[in-house]
Amino acid sequence: MITTVQNPEHLLLSTDNQGAVCGCNQDWYPTLWQRRAGCGPTTASNILVYHLRAGHLTLPQEIETSADGLRLMEEVWHYVTPTAMGVHTPGIFEQGLRNFFRQNALSVSTCSLRIPRRHHLRPSLAETVNFIRTGLSQDGPVAFLNLANGTVRKLDPWHWVTITAMDEQNEKAVEIEICDNLNRFTMNLHEWYETTSRGGGFVYLTV
Repeated sequence: MITTVQNPEHLLLSTDNQGAVCGCNQDWYPTLWQRRAGCGPTTASNILVYHLRAGHLTLPQEIETSADGLRLMEEVWHYVTPTAMGVHTPGIFEQGLRNFFRQNALSVSTCSLRIPRRHHLRPSLAETVNFIRTGLSQDGPVAFLNLANGTVRKLDPWHWVTITAMDEQNEKAVEIEICDNLNRFTMNLHEWYETTSRGGGFVYLTV
């Protein structure tokens, strides 16, 4: 079973020299610290870009180009603000977005699922898959925090990325599609869940 956002093209932003690219890129930030620690606000910006272009919420600015994306990233930075450890919990990410919505008078709710470090404290894989499926089925990307890769080599550790689709073939073959700093790839969620040593979490919006 495949669950996906309805219009993946809503994440495409036009650029001067690269054509259309997938989502925002933390390397667009002007300062070294922002480029190093900015995956959280960048992923939050991706979520907002999709919902804005899908017509689910409204902000004063239109988002069509990479320059528009950077302006949004700079604004979101003031709410989803990295600490010395980055945006290292779903709670920091979620609260930052809530503050952003409150400041902009938007009636938007957030939903989060934490994957603790200790296996016996984690929600089951089925619960995790159901959470992602629920977010995607509401026509919105799902933010994914990976604190440690385990045996998955495609991800950067201690990093937020954007999930746009999920393919459930069986309980051990659950592929998620990722948008990460202009790149798109798929990875096995079951493999990550079983082998990550630090866990992470997921966040989506209800609009």
